[in-house]
Amino acid sequence: MSTRGAERKIRIGLLGCGVVGAGVVWAVAQSERRVARRRGVQLEVVRIAVRDVDRPRPQHVDPLLLTSNWRDVVTAPDVDVVVEAMGGLSPAEEAITLALRSGKHVVTANKQLIAARGEVLSELAMSIGRSLLFDAAVGAAIPVLHVLDSYYGANHIIALRGIVNGTSNYILTQMDRDGLSFAEALREAQAAGYAEADPTADVEGWDALAKLQVLTRTAFGLSVPADGVARSGISSVQREDLALAAELGWKLKHVVEVTVQNGLVRARVGPALVAPSDLLFGIDGVHNGLVVSSDLAGDLLFAGAGAGAEPTASAIVEDVLKAVEQVGGTTRAAAAESGSSCGTARPTGTGSAQGVKFAEPTARGVVVTLPTSGNNLFGGRAGAELLYHRLAAQPGLLVEQVQPIATTHAEAAWVVTGELVPTVVQQVAQALWRVPATSYPVYGTALPLDGAAAFCEPVRLPSGLS
Repeated sequence: MSTRGAERKIRIGLLGCGVVGAGVVWAVAQSERRVARRRGVQLEVVRIAVRDVDRPRPQHVDPLLLTSNWRDVVTAPDVDVVVEAMGGLSPAEEAITLALRSGKHVVTANKQLIAARGEVLSELAMSIGRSLLFDAAVGAAIPVLHVLDSYYGANHIIALRGIVNGTSNYILTQMDRDGLSFAEALREAQAAGYAEADPTADVEGWDALAKLQVLTRTAFGLSVPADGVARSGISSVQREDLALAAELGWKLKHVVEVTVQNGLVRARVGPALVAPSDLLFGIDGVHNGLVVSSDLAGDLLFAGAGAGAEPTASAIVEDVLKAVEQVGGTTRAAAAESGSSCGTARPTGTGSAQGVKFAEPTARGVVVTLPTSGNNLFGGRAGAELLYHRLAAQPGLLVEQVQPIATTHAEAAWVVTGELVPTVVQQVAQALWRVPATSYPVYGTALPLDGAAAFCEPVRLPSGLS
């Protein structure tokens, strides 16, 4: 079908033409006819800023569009929408700021920048009646930010919990399925193109943390500082952890979660055990999934391809089409003045952390393991009673029961139930036995567990005894 019937042309200036940027050029070309038919517009990439204009590019990238000066792109009069695909903080922030001040709408997938500076940039966009759209920053093709921003009006969102880093999820999946070590699975992920040469941001939880910050601002209107989130990655996960999880019918996943209640923000990024009844149990490989919990709709899972050139480019092009609604008009700018959210360039007046307290989320169950050490210092009912007593003495914890787990994958292992803070449980176990311990919160399962040792209900020791 010809695009001659398109009412108007939307001209895109692209900053960066790596994997994502080249994907945007391809996605625009692939969707050209259907966009013209459905929306009455024609999308066209007219300028592309790159660091090295002589670097080889895919055939679908026209070399005549390339320039090494991003300022020429963001200020060009023939550009309506700027797509930032450079990544990082600088010069991405300068480029977006100049683009907005030059009257352009901006689309980005830069979660690092949006996590750090999204509130300021969104307020700038709203103040001048422009769009700053970043749905691709979390979940790639999964429209989680769009849903959080536009669907939940009558519902009160209680909590968010999800798998948002495809690299970590792929590594854990391969460790589980093939019995690989972390190092082996990481090398496999790098060979497959799922992990960077320097994987620190992914495997240490920094990428997931940035995405959690974006999710929290979108869902709750709160800007959460990085030091307000309990963060850990997967680099310390051992094959024995995966084997223990599998023995109990669980999976080990890298999970982000946040709840907001009565001025208390509980946020966490780190490994967790999920049971078959958990909505995240089937999210494997490079896929992402987000569970949104609200008072009316209950728990809803949004899942799909959360990484890769095509899924990310898909989300970017969809955001460009949202920006189309503003090109040549002031529909959303007027809505901004009346208090509407204006897509993801939303008001963030409630985003200040002033008066807000931060803490690690509690868990109903925590698995504690001690490594195989060739001695008999730990284990069984006696260890469970001692752990129970030490945990019960901790302020802020409600310990109900401690259950020994019969396993060949650790010197000793227990399931602790109650209202628990996983890191505190781990610290107590480490101090008690003076060896490194691991602790993982458990989601989606009723305790005690089938196949576990007899449940232990220790009697509290007299006050003052240890």
